[in-house]
Formats: sequence, C-alpha cells, structure tokens
Amino acid sequence: MRYPLKIGFFIAFLIAFQDGRSQSNQIDPQQLISEIIEELSSKSENDVDFTPIIEDLIYLLDNPLNLNQCSIDDLSRLVFLSDFQVKGLWDYVQEKGPILSIYELQTVYGIEKEDVERIAPFIVLAKPVDEDNLKNLLAKGNHEIVSRTGTILENQKGYNGSTDPDKLRYLGSKYSLSARYRFQSKDKLEWGLNVEKDAGEQFCKGSNPRGFDYFSGYFAIGNTRRIRKLIIGDFNAAFGQGLTFWSSLSMGKSSDPFGIRKRGRGLVKHSSANENTFLRGAGVTIPIKRVDLTVFGSYKMVDAALGDSLIAGERYFTSLPSSGLHRTSNEVDGKHLLGEFVAGGNIMYKGRKLNAGLSLSHVRIDGRFIPDSTLYNQYEPSMNGRTNVGLNIEGFVRNHHIFGETAIIPQSSERAILVGGLFKLSSLVELSVLGRTYSRGYTNSYTSAFAEGSGSNNESGFFAGISILPVKGLKLSGYVDVFSFSWLRYRVNAPSTGYEYLLQTDYRFSQSFVGQIRYRVKDSEQNFTSEFNRVDIVIPQKSQTARLQFTYTPYKQIMLRSRVDFSEFGNDSTKNEFGFVLSQDIGYTHLKYPFSVSFRFAIFDTDSWNTRIYSYESDMLYTFSVPAYYSKGTRVYLMLKYSPTNRIDCWVRWSQTHYSALKEIGQGLDLIDGNRKSDARIMVRVRF
Repeated sequence: MRYPLKIGFFIAFLIAFQDGRSQSNQIDPQQLISEIIEELSSKSENDVDFTPIIEDLIYLLDNPLNLNQCSIDDLSRLVFLSDFQVKGLWDYVQEKGPILSIYELQTVYGIEKEDVERIAPFIVLAKPVDEDNLKNLLAKGNHEIVSRTGTILENQKGYNGSTDPDKLRYLGSKYSLSARYRFQSKDKLEWGLNVEKDAGEQFCKGSNPRGFDYFSGYFAIGNTRRIRKLIIGDFNAAFGQGLTFWSSLSMGKSSDPFGIRKRGRGLVKHSSANENTFLRGAGVTIPIKRVDLTVFGSYKMVDAALGDSLIAGERYFTSLPSSGLHRTSNEVDGKHLLGEFVAGGNIMYKGRKLNAGLSLSHVRIDGRFIPDSTLYNQYEPSMNGRTNVGLNIEGFVRNHHIFGETAIIPQSSERAILVGGLFKLSSLVELSVLGRTYSRGYTNSYTSAFAEGSGSNNESGFFAGISILPVKGLKLSGYVDVFSFSWLRYRVNAPSTGYEYLLQTDYRFSQSFVGQIRYRVKDSEQNFTSEFNRVDIVIPQKSQTARLQFTYTPYKQIMLRSRVDFSEFGNDSTKNEFGFVLSQDIGYTHLKYPFSVSFRFAIFDTDSWNTRIYSYESDMLYTFSVPAYYSKGTRVYLMLKYSPTNRIDCWVRWSQTHYSALKEIGQGLDLIDGNRKSDARIMVRVRF
C-alpha cells in the first residue's frame, strides 16, 4: 500500500509546482459539466441516470441560450442555478431590458461572480432574432455519433464457458457495447437512435438476432408557432411535482435543502440507456395563448415474471423486473412478455406570477397483477388499469416561491398532497419547507414525488431547510426531515417513524481553495432477526455519515481534491459499526494539446455493508460512476481523454478495486474468485 501512496503524492507534487505562467483564463466547458454532475451526484441519495442533464448541458454549449430572448423554462435548464437565481435573471431582463455585457450579470440579485463563470459558457447576449425556416435548421444542425465498449477484466462465474443447457450461465460475451446517433438543430428539430448490449447479453444471435438487446429512437419538433413540442418514438413526460405523472429523471431527496422543488419540463426525448421508465408512442404540446395543452400515448412491451397458470383465462404476473438485463435463460424468458399502455395529458396555464396545471394519466398492463402474500404488499398499487388525476400550482409572492400538488385515484379514492415553499428572507438567509402526505394505496409506476421511501405512497412528513451566508466566502446550510409510515414496508413489519438531519459548511478560502464539511444523521426503524427470536421485531437503527473535503485549483489546468468520509451504523441489539474512505483526486488538462487526465487513489475500511460509503468518480461523457466502498482495501482509477481534432473525442478509462479482507468478490454468476475487480472502458465521439 505504501508504493501507490508515494506515487500518488509524487504526481501531485509535480503537477502542483509546475510553471503557472502559461495558464489560461478560459474554462474547459466539458470539465465544467463534469464538475456540475459531480456536485449534483454528491447531493443525490438515489441511483440517478444523469444522461438527460449531461445531454442538455452539452447541447447548450453548442447552442447557448440567448439570455435576452429565452423563457423562464429555458433558464431552468441550467440545473446548477437555484430557483431564486433563475427567477432573478428572468425578472432582471423583463424589468431592465436586454443585458449588454456578461459583467452586468453580477448586478442581478442572487448572482455571484462564481455563478457568472458557470453561466457564461451556456449563454449569449444578442438581440432577439426571427425563427429559422426548415432549410436553415437542416443546414445548421449538428450530428453526433458515440460508441462505447467495456468489460470486467477478471473472470466471473457466469462466463465459465459451460455448454450444459441445465446449468445457469451468461449467454453472451463479457463485453458491453453501445452506440448512439443524434441530430439536433437548436430546440426546433432533432432525432436520434440509441442501441445497447449489456455485458452477458447475446449479440447477433439467440434472443438478439438483430444485434443489440435494446433499441430506442425518437423524432422531435419544438418551439414553432403552432407546436410547442411534438415527439414521435421514445420520450418522457413530467408534470407538476411528480405526484400525478413523472417518467423523467428524478433527483429525490438530496443534501441540497433547496432541491425539494421539481422542474417538470413536460414532453422530452428519451435518449438514455434506461430500458424501463420511458414512453413509446407520441406526444404533442400545443400553445393556446397562455395555456399549453399536452396529450400523449404510449404502448410498449415490458419484462414480467409470469405465474404458472391462468386466472379466468388471463395471464397473471407477480412482478415487473426493471433491470433491463437479459443475460441468462431465465432473464431472456421474461423479456417483453406483456404490453404496457399509458395515456395522459396536461393543461398548464402560465402567468407572470402564477402557473397552474391539471394532469391526468392512465396506466394499464396486459395481464392480471397478483402480489405475493407478504403483509406489506396488501396495499400494493394495482397495475390492472390505474388512473391518476392531479392539480399542481406554483407562484411567486415577492421573492418567495410557493408550490404544491394534490392528486387522487378516482377508483379507490386514494389521495396524495404535497405543499412547499422557498423563501428568500434576505440576501443572506434562505428557507425551504415542504409537507407531504401520501395514502398507503396511492401511486402508480410513473410517479416520483419528494419522499423518504421508494415511492409516492404510505408516507407523511415535514421537511425544513435553511441556508445562511454569515460572512463573505462562508455558507452554512442544513435541513431536518421528519417522516412516518402508516403501514408496513419492505423489511419493516410495523408502522414506523424516523427523522433525518444534515449540517453542511462550505468555505471559500480563496478563488482557488474551497473546503467543505458535511454531517448527516438518519434515525429509522427496521426488522431485526436473531437466533433468540423466531419472529422479526422492529427496532430503531441509526446511521451517521461525515465528510471533510478540500478542493484546490492552483492553476486553471489543475484540480486537486482531498476527501475523507466517515460512516457509523448501530441499533439497540448490536454493537456499532464504523467505516472510512480516504481519497485523493487529481485532474489535469493540458493547455496546448487536447489532452486531459483524471486520477484517484482511495483507501477504505468499513466493518460491513451497513457502513458502505458512496463516492462519485469522474467518468466518460454520458456515463457516471458512484461505486460503493465496503470491506477493506484500495481503489484506483485513471481516465485519459484525447481530442485529435475539434470534432473527435476519445476516452480510455481503467479502474481497479483491491479487497485485502476478501478472497472472492460478488455473488452468484457475478462471483470473482480473487480479491481484485478491474474495469476497462473505451469511448469515441464524432461530431459533424
């Protein structure tokens, strides 16, 4: 372990003390996007596919927003800006007129110098222009082709080469392969195609005679005089706060006390590798004065676990697998067995100070859903035809932003309601609050409202957050969330309660040196089984995490980040468990040559899976890595990017985790006989 440490510190020493006279004042846009995604991922507590956000930001680099002409919805695409900052920019342009200089942004209420540096690559300041015709759109559009492949280097049990048909194994090769093509011309015309084969899936044979396991495509027209958005193919829809219908990216609860309000964008293309929560059909949004009318319909085949017989002549299913993996014969047998029909619409009024929308959705699976007999599934939402109706409202009162949504399932009268607000008490103090109550039988497979649990049902709670700027460069923030569940849940055989709070301090010592301290506590209840109890009992459990992080950018081309994470887990019946991760990141971008390097070396030691620690890692474009550190060992990754021309980008990434306390890694067909797990990936992007 000493040699990797010495090498890491030696590299850091060489980079940190090289001549800085050649540094540039320009910001690397792609590095900026990587930093934004890292910030979002560090705030999110869920496994989130950030592909839509990455795509949007990359598009805005090539097609910046005209700040003097864009709408408040366009500004909301800058996800790194808070709702207060978005509203401040919008109000400034409406009241003061066109912005003439980028430096003028610093006079906007709530916008600091650091925010201006982030905004600059994604905007332009120009006079309003007329709409382009179809000929110009086709001529000015951009094409992009991306191809990626990768594999786990060690041999996994599922690839043992057995020819015994009765022995479970992976049917395909250990290499993953994906490709995507996209054409986009401003926000008016775009189309694309995505294909993918996961590791272990067959290619050009067996269950995939056409080649790839997953195909997805779309065609979209937007922002014309008569059509706000028209999408044919694969797409997503998101309205209100996610109570009635939401199939798009959802961040969930995060460390940001002001990330509680969702920014629904209506109809958007589906261009990620997510094989489940998307729609396949068509949708259109038509503007009628201040009202946007949206309707959509979808029908696609989904994976299912079917029962062994028929009920009243109809097939029944017990679950809908959502992994999208079809590697073994069992997974292939469950592929695309049932049809899923989804239809819905939204009527949205957009005023200067008030927005109000009415949403409706209907979801039906072509089969009868029979949940298992466990008690917590007694109120499992039916999938045999489910209609949700909801009303969402949001508005501004001075500098305060109020929002909410209420929804109902007419067939069962199950209800859900969410009300929240973001309050600008002064230029130094901001407050957020949110209350929610979801009945135990509410939700469907396309809802994603703010919640502690995994769905928008069986939960009540109150959230309050605050942000204070006591002195220049110092930010104090935190939140408290108190929640309860009126019915049983997975691994909780009784109604339960809990709370969570977070405290965070960010301090900018200088323009190039930033520190952060974060502390989080979560107290909840869960089943506990021991050799002395035949029946599971529900007991309190408590988890704590802490982070100390320093980021230093001595020159524009260099980034050094040191981080230490701690975790603790305990309950009333076992002794406390502990864990830590110590990591060092180095990022380097050459100023003269199109070459960049990202490197990390980490040491970790945790007592069990209960004290695992998640930590974001820099990754290739359109991909992201948030591995779980557990047990004892070290982890290292190295990523190289080279752009031989301004239209071609190439990435190579290698990572390896060494577990000093394990003799084998993983389980089942993913089992590795050894204590090392290595991953290698290559990606190429071509633009023309």
